[in-house]
Amino acid sequence: MAVRYTDSPDRSRTPVLLVHGMVASTRYLAPTMARLARDRAVVAPDLPGVGNTPRSGPPASMYDDAEVLGGVLAAGAGPAFVVAHSGGCHSATELALRNPDLIRYLVLVSPPQNRRAPSAIIARWTWAMAHEPPSLVRDLLREGLRCGPRMVWAAFRDLCTYRLEAALPQVRCPVLVVRGTKDPLLSRTWAAHLAGLARDGRHVEVRGGHSLPYTAPEHLVETVSGAVSDLDRTLHGRGTARSLEQSSPNVP
Repeated sequence: MAVRYTDSPDRSRTPVLLVHGMVASTRYLAPTMARLARDRAVVAPDLPGVGNTPRSGPPASMYDDAEVLGGVLAAGAGPAFVVAHSGGCHSATELALRNPDLIRYLVLVSPPQNRRAPSAIIARWTWAMAHEPPSLVRDLLREGLRCGPRMVWAAFRDLCTYRLEAALPQVRCPVLVVRGTKDPLLSRTWAAHLAGLARDGRHVEVRGGHSLPYTAPEHLVETVSGAVSDLDRTLHGRGTARSLEQSSPNVP
């Protein structure tokens, strides 16, 4: 596997595992990775068939991706905070179900609202991309063309059929759902609903669209760092955790 990795001088801080979206490599996560790496180690693998990780055999399913991510954690990256974006939120949630002892916190950034008809999801994704930076859109289109229609279709099928609302109540670690205020793929109501289904769930909004790790890394990392730093202090006995409302830039 191709893995982006940054070390941290402070080994007491729990590392972060970054999970990219559907048919996208870790390249677009670089702005968020750089900011997270200021105070903790970050691991960001290209899942099979995308980026610099080759594919052998048929396209991997999101369940296969969850298995691969579990291997990354078991190989030394975990226990970790997991920060997933877009379609990667489904693989990350499945990862949390399969490896509860290796995940301290699950952050779902812009999980697509997949209870709509497939045609509606495609229409909203197209609208979302029309409002993203051209550099990001070009990169995503190149990656999609390189992966090929068979892999794109398999990933989209998984996106449409996986039910986060059924999985989240079974996740044992805290869950944070992050929504961009202008994200057409995730409504405020659905983000709050998903967070409410988790045993220990919260949701927050930051200014931006669907691709927050690329377009709003500072706001996203401030939000994520506020949540995970609180848990770090709790895990290491370094004080009382602050509430998320006190430590992140909520948008009313």
